[in-house]
Amino acid sequence: MKKSHRVVVFILFLSSLIFPQGKSSIQFSGGIAHPISSNSGLSGALQFNYNINSRFNYFISVDYTAWDKRNFSYLDDDYSLRTGYSETDHTLLRITAGGRYLIIEPDQFKLFVEAGIGYSYLVYDSYDMQRINNPDGTTALLITRAGNVHLNLFNFSPGIGFIHPITKKWDILFEFKLNTYLNAQYYSLFSSFSTFSSFQFGFNYKM
Repeated sequence: MKKSHRVVVFILFLSSLIFPQGKSSIQFSGGIAHPISSNSGLSGALQFNYNINSRFNYFISVDYTAWDKRNFSYLDDDYSLRTGYSETDHTLLRITAGGRYLIIEPDQFKLFVEAGIGYSYLVYDSYDMQRINNPDGTTALLITRAGNVHLNLFNFSPGIGFIHPITKKWDILFEFKLNTYLNAQYYSLFSSFSTFSSFQFGFNYKM
């Protein structure tokens, strides 16, 4: 069984022990991820919510995100703007715990804010770059694969969204999240190398 599958099964089992009936819900969502200076990707998440009261709940979530190239721009010798890439094939597995607060709570529209911290496991291919002088006097950028990078990171994830009930047991939700890594060799909080946003649409099932 893959590592990500084991994590999901463990959380499903744990939730059945600590989340009593009537006070918990399961949230399924998927959407688009937008890393800064990179291609857009896809993300999916499974989240358990435990209601402390009618306006606040704790949550624990597992999500998986994948995207391709980290792009950059450079000027050639003829001052033409060209593009290249330094990383490809990014995959990110995150486990996050936090809290959600309902700002307004009418019957049909519930606006909320939330924030969480957790663990991230990031994998991607890195590339070396070398400028090559061609016989005709022009230059080119040679990009060669350098290896596979594995990073263990901590993450901080604030978000805002809304929940809309559709039946007694089911809600739909839409959420915008900003995700940033708290530690890395050359990353800093909310830097372009450590931050991506995501738009999630999904369903919430009240247990």
